[in-house]
Order: sequence, then structure tokens, then C-alpha cells
Amino acid sequence: MVALDAWYDHDGPTRVTTAAELDAVLDTVAAMSGPTLVAFNAADDPASAGLLNVGLDAERGVGVVHHAGRGRGYFSLGEASNVDTMLYYYMGSDTEFPPQSEIPVADVRRAAHEYFVNGALPASVIRWQRDERSTV
Repeated sequence: MVALDAWYDHDGPTRVTTAAELDAVLDTVAAMSGPTLVAFNAADDPASAGLLNVGLDAERGVGVVHHAGRGRGYFSLGEASNVDTMLYYYMGSDTEFPPQSEIPVADVRRAAHEYFVNGALPASVIRWQRDERSTV
């Protein structure tokens, strides 16, 4: 398991060292108003596992996942949508996601847990789409 820093408010990171702590962070973010993001990175070596952004929109039962690391980035790939972009909020700032990025909340949570266990691109989110903007 990888100790993670979770970034979702202006108070600084929340350290995550257990699955229960990860669930508590995800529950806190899910309870926030509107579609909200939390960014996870390896606490002891932030560059080692890249960055996992997890977005939750509990009211709609969907979310997004974005992984960036080693010069590549990937968005979760869900069903097509009739909007041009999805907006999720990271500490009050708009963050755009492709319209087909939303997947069920259960899959988003599963991806976060997988990242916590292995510190790599979660394979449980079966379909990914390349983030052409990524150079991280």
C-alpha cells in the first residue's frame, strides 16, 4: 500500500494510510456541494506514482478519474454525453473533463482504492482515453 496525500481543501493535504482513511476522504468529498475533485499523490515520493484526480458527483451518482505520470495522462472513459465538457471543482476552481469521462461512483471509488494499493494507473477502470494535453 502507498501512503497518499489527499488534496481537496485549502487546509493542506490529508494523509491516507489505511483503506478506512481513504473511504473517509472520499465520503467527505462526496458530501461537498456539486461535482468535486480530490487529488492524490504518493506522500513520501510524489513523483513516483504520478497523480490521481478523483471527481465525485454524489447527487448524480457519477464521477471522473484522471491519472497523470511519466509524461502521459489518461481520463476515465464512460458513456457519451450531450455536453461539450464536464466541470468538476478542485478547491473552488473549474477543472474540465471530456464529456465521456463520467463513470459510476462505485467504479471511481474502486479506482481510488486500487491506486492506494499499487500506486499505479488503476486497471479496474476498464476503459481509458488518452489525455492529449498531459506532459506530467
